Amino acid sequence: TGLTGALQQAKAHRLFLLAAPAGYGKTVLIRQYLAGLDKPFVWYQLDRYDKDPVTFMEYLFAGIRLHFPDFGKNIDPKKAAANPKLAASALADSFSDIANRGGLALALDDYHEINSAQIDQLLQEIIPNLPLGIQIIIAGRLPLPFDISPSIMANEATILGVNELRFNLEETSSLLSQRRIKVSEKVIAELTEKTGGWPAALWFVNDPDTANLLAEGGNHETIHNYLASEVFEFQPEKIRDFLLSTSVLETLVPEICDQLLNRKDSRWILSFLEKQQLFLSRLSGSLTEYRYHQFFRKFLLERLGERRFQLLRRVGRL
Repeated sequence: TGLTGALQQAKAHRLFLLAAPAGYGKTVLIRQYLAGLDKPFVWYQLDRYDKDPVTFMEYLFAGIRLHFPDFGKNIDPKKAAANPKLAASALADSFSDIANRGGLALALDDYHEINSAQIDQLLQEIIPNLPLGIQIIIAGRLPLPFDISPSIMANEATILGVNELRFNLEETSSLLSQRRIKVSEKVIAELTEKTGGWPAALWFVNDPDTANLLAEGGNHETIHNYLASEVFEFQPEKIRDFLLSTSVLETLVPEICDQLLNRKDSRWILSFLEKQQLFLSRLSGSLTEYRYHQFFRKFLLERLGERRFQLLRRVGRL
């Protein structure tokens, strides 16, 4: 498949980036990718506590030293954290030594969990200068907050997003077959279409009844719980309110959203949601019309409750 080819291509690049919302199989894919490498790797599962640059550097060094005990022996993590430019130069020398000894892959998972200009600057400085044989893999729910254009322009980056990570018809069929779930080709096609190829929804299919339910566009409590805990609750209150209120619209147009909600910033919010890949996609051929992922919209409408009817009446008057 195209994804298999992309993974093979990624092995030759300095940067391998996976950016997509929750439930697109980023962590699973990285595990599979790392298992197929012929060199050691470090897996760094980030959380909000790692946004401290010193903590980040200390854990980074500790992971690498499991394979190369003398890595960065002349680098003080505290001083390095305080001066990303200087740290990048020192780290480049240490990575060159590792490259001469077989190389290394460094995976930073859940990068969206941290928010540190110093860490961003460190990675921005070092990625374009990594020696051959050293690779940094970054996975997160948001686009990277720093410039990676030098790596892209040099053809040194593999980037996978929603379009590459969603399941196609063949992959949906293969998944169901592996799990010994027997349904018709028609159901497989409808299931792929209704889920939009969202891997999380397909993984929740554990029997033919669930497959048929989702293929028909039915609600699934587990999916809604997942969206609540892994997607919706992570958003700022302003964004949550916008998502809920505009879920009554089949097609989202900035001017209509502004009128519906009596606001003037819908164009900016829709552009923001699109950049965040937050279960929102632009309609083909349009610059200003969007649509929520079907399952996400169902979740939002259910959560909207009684306000749904009030907003629908307002839509009717627009």
